[in-house]
This record gives sequence, C-alpha cells and structure tokens, in this order.
Amino acid sequence: MSLPSRLIFAALFVASVFARLAHAQTFDLIVPGSDLRSTAQLTADRLVIVDATGQASIYDRDPQLDANGYAAYSSQAMGQAIRWPLRGAGNMQVASLAGPLGSIAFRPTQMVVSPRGNGGFNPGVPGVFPVNQVGPQAAGNPSNDPKSVYVIESALGPGLLLSVAPLAGANMRIETQATGGQNVFFRLLPTDSGYVSIVPMQDRGLAIGMATGLAGNQGNAQLFDRRMGGGDAMQFRIVPDNAGFVTLELRANRDFVIDVVKPRGGRPASVGVFTRHGLQNQLFRLQRVGAMGNLPPGGVPQPVGNPVAPVLISKTVEPNPPLTPVQVQLSNSHSNELWVLVTDLRDPDNLQRLKIPTGESRPATFERDPGSRVVSRFEVLQPNGMRVREESVVDLPPQPLYDISVYEMIPQSVYIDRTQPGSAPEVQHAPRSVGFFQVPATFEGGRSDVYRAAKRQNNSGGVRRLELKDWDQADPLTGDVLDRGTSPR
Repeated sequence: MSLPSRLIFAALFVASVFARLAHAQTFDLIVPGSDLRSTAQLTADRLVIVDATGQASIYDRDPQLDANGYAAYSSQAMGQAIRWPLRGAGNMQVASLAGPLGSIAFRPTQMVVSPRGNGGFNPGVPGVFPVNQVGPQAAGNPSNDPKSVYVIESALGPGLLLSVAPLAGANMRIETQATGGQNVFFRLLPTDSGYVSIVPMQDRGLAIGMATGLAGNQGNAQLFDRRMGGGDAMQFRIVPDNAGFVTLELRANRDFVIDVVKPRGGRPASVGVFTRHGLQNQLFRLQRVGAMGNLPPGGVPQPVGNPVAPVLISKTVEPNPPLTPVQVQLSNSHSNELWVLVTDLRDPDNLQRLKIPTGESRPATFERDPGSRVVSRFEVLQPNGMRVREESVVDLPPQPLYDISVYEMIPQSVYIDRTQPGSAPEVQHAPRSVGFFQVPATFEGGRSDVYRAAKRQNNSGGVRRLELKDWDQADPLTGDVLDRGTSPR
C-alpha cells in the first residue's frame, strides 16, 4: 500500500473511532503530584485513552473481566485490560492479557479518573448500570419514588437486612425479617443532586447518618433526627455496582460508604461508615417490597444469591525506600538540669540516657520510618464463573520510632557540716518526672526544646521508669551516660 493510501486509511480509521464517540463521556486521567495527564472517552462499548502526545489506545468492552465497582475493557492489540471505576472517579486497574484467562491479575494504576465538566456528578458507566437504576430489579430511580418501601440486603448473605429501631440514636444492625420485623423497611427520600435520605418506614423524621467525625475514618451508622440538621452526614448516593448490587456513598465524603463489620467471637455484626474498599461487606441490594400502606403480607421477597467472597491468596508488607537519618539538638530551657531517656520503639531496651544542664543541648541522631504498603492478592469468582486475581494496595503512613521521657533534677535534701564552721552546704538532688512525648514520624531534625515539649503533654505520670543505678557515669562533653554498654549516637 502506497504512503498516500496508508494516510487515507489511517484518517478514515480515526474518523470512524471518534464518530462512535460523538456521545461519549469525557474524563481526565491524572497522576497526582506530576504533570502526566491523559484524556479518556467512554461509551457503552468502547474506551479510548488519548495521551499527551495525541496517541490513542482503544479498548473494547469486556464484561467477563468485570469486578465489584469496575467495568472492564480490553485490547488484544495492547495486550492488556483496564477496569474502569463505575462511580466515574478514582483509580483504574490494569492487567496484562499475556497468559491463561484465569491467571489475569489486576493491580491499581497511579492514574486517577476525574470526570470533566459535570461538577463532580457521578456519571457512571454507559450501558453497565445507569446511575438512575439500582440494578436489574429497579423500576426507575428510587430517589424519585419517595412512597416506595425498600429492604436493603447485605451481600454477606441472602436475607441479611439492614435494620434499625425507629429511635433517635439507635445503632444500625443486621437482621432477618423474622427478627427485625418492621425495622427492616426503609424509604429513600430525595434531597438534591441525586442524593437521598434513608429513613425508617415507621418515622420519616429520622434518617441514617454517621455518628462520629470524618477525621476518625470509621463511624457508627445511627439514626438521627432530621429536624436537628446533620446535612451531608445524613445523605447518601446510591452507586451501582456489578450483579445488581450497590454501594451507599456518604455525601459528606465520597470515599466513605456504609460498611458491615462481620461478626467475630460471638459478637453480632455491626454497621458503620468506613473508607471504600469495594469488598463484599460494602455491597447491598435494594429490593422494593411495596408502597406506604400497601405492603405485601409476606413482606420481603425471596433473597437472591450473593457473590462468593474473595479468597485471600497472599498479603505482604513492602517498605518504602529508606529515608536518611536526621540530626537534632535536644536543648534544655529549664532552670534545672534535665535527665532524658530516648527510647527506640523498635527495641525498647535500647535506651539513650542524656544529662542536659541548664541552657545547654545535646546531639542525637534519629532514624525515620519511610512508611510501607500492604499488598493483598485475592482470587475473585466472577458472575460468569471465571476466577480472576485482583490486587489491593493500602498505603501505611510512617510510624514514630522514638519516644522521650524527661526528668528534672530538684533539691531533695541539704546537709550542713556543723563541725566545720563556714563550710558550704551540700545539696542532694533527685529526679522528678516532667513528661513524655513521641518524636513525630515527620520530624525533619533541628533543635528541640525537650523541657517545653514534655511539659506541654501534661503527663508526668506517663514517663518511662528511670533507674538511678544506670546514671552513675556521663561523658562530660556529650552528656551521654556511658555505663551498661550504652554509647552515644
């Protein structure tokens, strides 16, 4: 084929691709902290990713590789598959197609999906589950149907339903209809922008909400009085997932969803609001059982099968690249001499003992924890019977490696030798605890006033025990106590 012919063929091919994308949704793909950026065009049957140079990669819809919270697209030409987040935001997953179908292993990418031009509204994935549906059984948008009554079935097992007594402050539970009775029936009252209040059928003045602040990550799911406010912490978006299941996403923080804590040690299951991870205990099926004043005598319809729980294959902790130690001057702004215990939390018997006179400082070297990643690998049974391997990565922040206990030397007794007129009195000193603090994991070195830092903690009873016999000898230059094999750092 001649060069002009090849150019014409390429132009026609690109035109045909983008003609199919005329009604596609557009997304930005961003790597946080870098300038890397691509664009994605998404339709019901095709995903086209265009990088910064204009190079297009085309993936076709591949439902057999779908997973909880993701719709899959694959490309034989590229030799890989991509899982796209159904909620239209968050990290994609990628896997190589080189190998047997059952051995495909997905892992999260650094690319973060960000919807373009919709004010953050969750566009869903065309042709998978529209945002205005809850699954195959849904008739219309529940948020536009405030008179309908629903049960909310957990994916942990058929017939396991969210339940709550219609009292302000009551905790959510997991029950069957036989034990929960009317407490398992809810209505979904619309607020705005596709969010709903989940209210018990018996009292629309109450709604499910998060009981504690978001900074704590986990909070109990409880009933609150809607008339007392609560706003975004009492509203949820119904986000479609696979196999007719949904997640219930908190408006106050879209990374938080309703979560069932599995029963352990004889304790019943509890219901909270927790960071999204997409596993079975965060999936629910909404089933319409009737309308107000017109519930069927049998109540809840027969439960449908739930997905098989993912099987954990391996879990490893991978430390991040090491950080260089930091140098610090531990100073004493107090009017009394300080005795300081520096404890290595990795080996509490490894103590550094320092004597710091008034107005002076002593050097120390602190190693730093770089943080780590917990990599878990699961085998997941797909709705079509195929087993696919998935990888979950959780970043663990750096941890403190040292704590410091501070004592001040105070006069304990005064001895005057009466047999020697004019002799100076001898003052005996003893240590008194000031306080205890941990060296922050993010500490970058410099000068640290240990007296003020310890005093601010107001925890003089929390110091590590000081043994006087260990403090007999100190280096006059560094203040390090040199007995028992302890050496300056």
